[in-house]
Amino acid sequence: MKTFFKDYAFQFQRLIDFDNKTAEKLIKVASALKDVGRDGGTTWLLGNGGSNAICSHLAIDLTKNCRLSARCFSDGAEITCLANDFGHEKWMAKAIELSARQGDFVIFVSSSGNSQNIVNAANFVVEHGLNHASFSGMEQDNQINQICDLETNFWVDSKAYNFIEMAHQFYLLAIVDFIIGRTVYPSVRAD
Repeated sequence: MKTFFKDYAFQFQRLIDFDNKTAEKLIKVASALKDVGRDGGTTWLLGNGGSNAICSHLAIDLTKNCRLSARCFSDGAEITCLANDFGHEKWMAKAIELSARQGDFVIFVSSSGNSQNIVNAANFVVEHGLNHASFSGMEQDNQINQICDLETNFWVDSKAYNFIEMAHQFYLLAIVDFIIGRTVYPSVRAD
């Protein structure tokens, strides 16, 4: 029984033990988010299921702790309205079309990198020249990796959903702490 947890920790550690190229990509995304916030733009976060929960967590931390405008599409009424009117596979693209402006930044989080609603949104974002980053897993040649900017793609080399989602959250929260400049700070900033 103990071996399972030791092996589990070892496998996860292997996934987040990254090289200089990954660190440079994280710095690039963090810098872009700061620039977008400084210029009055918004960071938009898109994910399904557990990935949506990660997006919601990041949106809150970027807004509250980093003082950057961020929004996750997680409102049930908004999702069901857009899905009803435009179709489940197109609601995210429509949400971005209706909400995002030039100068904004879009982050896609998808364990498989093949969710059609995220793929359609990624195509829209690329076609309209919006800056973006993507976090995916499973197969390296997933659709999100093929569509999005290679300089801001983060692919987790795993087929295990929980490992992929934990790695995505690890990277994204590391970006938050990098923007803040430290890992220990009060839950409510005084400044």
